[in-house]
Amino acid sequence: MALAFRHLITASDGDTEIAGKGLRVYTVLGLYEMGDSPEYIAEEYDVPIAAVHEALAYAADHPDEMGAITEADLAAERRMLDAMPEHIRRLTEESIREGEEARQEAIRRAKEARRGAPVS
Repeated sequence: MALAFRHLITASDGDTEIAGKGLRVYTVLGLYEMGDSPEYIAEEYDVPIAAVHEALAYAADHPDEMGAITEADLAAERRMLDAMPEHIRRLTEESIREGEEARQEAIRRAKEARRGAPVS
C-alpha cells in the first residue's frame, strides 16, 4: 500500500518540498543531519511538525534523489570555481574544504548525540 504525503509536493523545478513553504526536503534533511531537532525545524520555518517528519521520512525513502541533488549542487559549485581566477579559486576551495570538514564533524556529533535518545 502506497502512502500519500499530506505536506509534500513536487515543485516546478522538480524538487520535493513542503507545500506552501518552498522548504526543500533536502534542506530539512541537512538541518536534521547537522543536529537540529524536528521541533526546532518546524518552529524555525513555521511548518507543522508532521511536515518535518514527512520530509525526513521521504528523504530516508528516496536516498537516490537526495544523492542526485547533492551531485547537482557539487557540479554547480565546480562550474562556479572553474570560472574563478586561479588565486581566488584556491582560496575558495580551501574555505569549502574547511567548511565541509566542519559539517561532517557536526553530523558525526549529531548522530552520536541521537544514539540512544528517545524518538520525539
